[in-house]
Amino acid sequence: WTPTEAQGPGTYSFAVRVTDGVANTDAPISVTVNEVNVAPVVTGVPAAVTIPELVAYTFDADATDADVPVQTLTFSLVGAPAGAAIDPGTGVFSWTPTEAQGPGVYAFAVRAGDGVTSTDAPITITVNEVSIAAITNLAAAPRASGNDADGTILVDLTWTGVAPTDSVIIYRAPFGAYPEYDDAGGSAPAAPSFPPGAPWQRAGAALGTAGFADDAGARNYWYYVAVVRGAGDNYSGVSNRTSGTLNYRLGDVSNGVAPGTGNNTVGTEDISTLGAHYGITGAANVAPVAYLDVGPTTDFSVYGRPTTDNAIDFEDLVMFAINYGAPAAPQGIAAAAGTARAEAGGARLTLEAPDRVAAGAEFVVRLRLAGGGALRALSAALAWDAAVAEPLAMEPGAWLASQEAVAFAPKPGTVDAARLAGAFEGEGEIAVVRFRALATGDPALAFAAVRGRDGANRGVEITTGSRPVAAPAPAVTALALPAPNPVRHATAIAFSLAQAGPVDLAVYSVTGRRVRTLAQGDHAAGEHRVAWDGRADDGARLAPGIYWTRLVAGGRSFVRKLTVLQ
Repeated sequence: WTPTEAQGPGTYSFAVRVTDGVANTDAPISVTVNEVNVAPVVTGVPAAVTIPELVAYTFDADATDADVPVQTLTFSLVGAPAGAAIDPGTGVFSWTPTEAQGPGVYAFAVRAGDGVTSTDAPITITVNEVSIAAITNLAAAPRASGNDADGTILVDLTWTGVAPTDSVIIYRAPFGAYPEYDDAGGSAPAAPSFPPGAPWQRAGAALGTAGFADDAGARNYWYYVAVVRGAGDNYSGVSNRTSGTLNYRLGDVSNGVAPGTGNNTVGTEDISTLGAHYGITGAANVAPVAYLDVGPTTDFSVYGRPTTDNAIDFEDLVMFAINYGAPAAPQGIAAAAGTARAEAGGARLTLEAPDRVAAGAEFVVRLRLAGGGALRALSAALAWDAAVAEPLAMEPGAWLASQEAVAFAPKPGTVDAARLAGAFEGEGEIAVVRFRALATGDPALAFAAVRGRDGANRGVEITTGSRPVAAPAPAVTALALPAPNPVRHATAIAFSLAQAGPVDLAVYSVTGRRVRTLAQGDHAAGEHRVAWDGRADDGARLAPGIYWTRLVAGGRSFVRKLTVLQ
């Protein structure tokens, strides 16, 4: 008899009988069967395995036990490395080796016990060191086309050298303080360590070298870094930090409804907004429209960060003009902007101005441009004798319309012009500047400074010249009404001479007495203007009443009534 597992423990009484066919004899016997524990059998534990550090590893250990009644089996680890664990009931083993545990070899055992005895299954785990190379060629570029109209554009991130199964996590940080940037306390963020903290923020992730399109949502000058994540928690170091990227178009300042809110296109509404504020200077004046202060930039390209100079002027006009309509490719613009000076483009700017003017007359000077080469924008500041003339206003030349160009005056006597569609071509008048003669003589008009820029905002040399012209003579000699009239303190009396000659202009009382001589002697043909302070020749202020102004010139006499008030 071999007692079964189920028959132990137990006591069994029975008899052994012998018979001769007639009679029987029984020999009683009592057999006690003792319980013998059977050790568990462990399976599912690999003898040896190699795994990478920082990657979760698991296996499922199994165990059986032949004992009856059924005993509860419990799993445990013997000599296991730190961090390793096994579920006591299910036998599921789990371990994520730390960075410090790789490389290394770890020998231990998985134990299954039934409460009486146990069985150990040995295992050796080799942990390999994992090293993921950091990206060294992370690049960022604003997307030239395919953007929506919300006023910010996508920034495309590219890189190479990453395994297809690894993920690349992108982080961004702003220069800050848009649109004034450094003037308002912004600064470039320092390259971060891992994991990046504030001001760095996670932008997204992509697999392998698929690239990533970032929509930051808010306008700024953004910097980027990337981290490669391999299997598990294995990360590379932080990549190179990009040099900074605008996520909007410089000059995109209006969506046709709200100034300061763009639509990702620089158009006529943006040029109009610029023109409405052109020439303002100073932090307090510029602050309400600081989004117009876009030039110059750090690299003079339309993709650089605005350095903001608290002046809405030529540097800003150039940015608007270059970005007008379809933007150029970022790479081409950036490369061109890095060149100190473009080759001379063959453009010539001529100043047409009179070399003699008559006191009180208004006269004009004309700026004519002969385009050539790469000239896209120009700024011409005039010089003049301030004792002889003063600037009044500037009017864009009619030729600009055919060039799809604009002209603005940032201050009296300066003309800024830019073509919105390519370089200037042909020849024509870009501006007419109106002056008033303060005294008779040569106004000494000349160019004080002339600057030219091409489509990459590089300097372009412009040849300058001048051509004297005669101030146009009026068609007739006439005396205008005093203005203002009636007079309280002062007025101005204008007259025109069709021909040069002697002039006598005076104020008379109603009795015919000459009380003040205003002009005498030879005068040039042209428009003249004489100020009168309401006083007589002896300096006494005239009493209220009716007076007459009388002009004798060209053999004729002209009289106008003048009323002096208290």
